[in-house]
Amino acid sequence: GGGGGGGGGGGGAPLGAVQVVEQQQEPARAAPKRASKRLRSYSPEERMRASPLLRKLMEAADFNSNVDGGSQAWKALMQEAIGLAPAAGHAELIGIMRAFRSNTIGKHGKLLDGLIERWQAAPPT
Repeated sequence: GGGGGGGGGGGGAPLGAVQVVEQQQEPARAAPKRASKRLRSYSPEERMRASPLLRKLMEAADFNSNVDGGSQAWKALMQEAIGLAPAAGHAELIGIMRAFRSNTIGKHGKLLDGLIERWQAAPPT
């Protein structure tokens, strides 16, 4: 009898079939927090073309309040803006003042940027 031998089967996958790609890793520094930072400031030309109210809001949006007396100075700018704004805009300006944090320009600056953009298109009446 006999049977013989087991048969054999053949080879496996070629050695290069499994490739490890290490280049897809993103650097850890690319934190999503960056997206929340305010990226714009208003140029002198933009301010010159703006109405007195929007000019005051641009000044407040760009203002660095993270200095001695900065909080009071920023609030004074906003009070001037409220004085220039029609009554229909007062509540929104007061809401931005409530969101104010003196050690971060980002939040109130971005809120003012959005308001300026809307009021450029359709001023409050």
